[in-house]
Amino acid sequence: MRLLIYSKALYSTWIYYSADRILFDAGEGASSILGNKAFAVRHVFLSHGHADHIGGLIGLINIRNTAMGDKEKELTVYYPKGNYLVTEMMSYIARTNRRLSYRLEWVPLEPGDRVEMLAGQLPRYVEAFPTVHVHNEISG
Repeated sequence: MRLLIYSKALYSTWIYYSADRILFDAGEGASSILGNKAFAVRHVFLSHGHADHIGGLIGLINIRNTAMGDKEKELTVYYPKGNYLVTEMMSYIARTNRRLSYRLEWVPLEPGDRVEMLAGQLPRYVEAFPTVHVHNEISG
């Protein structure tokens, strides 16, 4: 299956696109439901910092570090630049995961930023765009 979608409002939301190894948002339980596919994820794009969209990051990062599977694939997490809830999660993860066996990179995105997924004749990319989710939080 190329696309796996899970959403239960206020609890957990995420979409996994296997062709490009992308996880859009990382709600609670994402790594449990993905199982071994959690090791295939290379890019995580966060839309905003609410718990139902980032609460599964801890599990995803930990499972890739401690379970049996390919523990050396790097993971890049893209997030809306300036989102304070995501930066709080980044800080927590940095404090509690000091010995990762893979490279974890956090990349802030602004509206219009593009991340290339596939080059060539039919290039694919993810482009950040502004959204309004709640009035006092940066989302994209």
